[in-house]
Amino acid sequence: MVNEDDRIEVPENLDVKIWRYMDLEKLIYLLESGRLYFSNIHKLKAMDPYEGTLLHSNILAQADTKVARDFKIKMDSCGTQAVNCWHMNNDQSMAMWKFYSQQGYGISVQSTYRRLKDVLHKSDLSIYLGKVQYIDHIEESQIEGRWAEDAIASCFIKDKSYKHENEIRALIWPTEKYPDKITIEGSICVDVDHSVLIEAIYIGPGCHKSFVSYVNWICKEYKFNVNVIRSNLLDEPLY
Repeated sequence: MVNEDDRIEVPENLDVKIWRYMDLEKLIYLLESGRLYFSNIHKLKAMDPYEGTLLHSNILAQADTKVARDFKIKMDSCGTQAVNCWHMNNDQSMAMWKFYSQQGYGISVQSTYRRLKDVLHKSDLSIYLGKVQYIDHIEESQIEGRWAEDAIASCFIKDKSYKHENEIRALIWPTEKYPDKITIEGSICVDVDHSVLIEAIYIGPGCHKSFVSYVNWICKEYKFNVNVIRSNLLDEPLY
């Protein structure tokens, strides 16, 4: 079930396109299992140490000891959270292709916010869904009075240096209630109807046409009828 929550902003246009960049192995897992992978937020902290917190460490050091300690406890509790991340954009993003997929073999599942919400709403898990907000963690004026912000809201806040990700995030919190769905590393796999979720599959720029044919063949093997589109972002100009 997707929770309605005033703390979390949603797109004005629910039919805006969203993209999940991946490799072939992850696509096959999605088609074969019918499950969407939610990563333990601890794994994301390896790339962004401020995942799950509103406050820069320098600002937190200025807070009252009890306030700082209480917030640290809330921040650490985010290690039990699991998130599934999408890029919101009506067009492809070359930056996202380069960062999240292997050139020539990258894949992006294209959906819409509405489709993602519909498939997650049918889950028996408690899920939060919405836009990530980007702030300056170092600017105290932006977070004044938010010392006691709860862990759920803080999972939808990232530093402005990640603004290019334009992220749509689905959050499961807490994961302890769902031990049968948790993987060894603390991530969660959620059952979804991928025929509803996936609007199209894009193959990365620069890929060989044979790879497009191979992905088409895989989709047919799983009896999944979907448009497989080769990205033209790196095609040679006509002149």
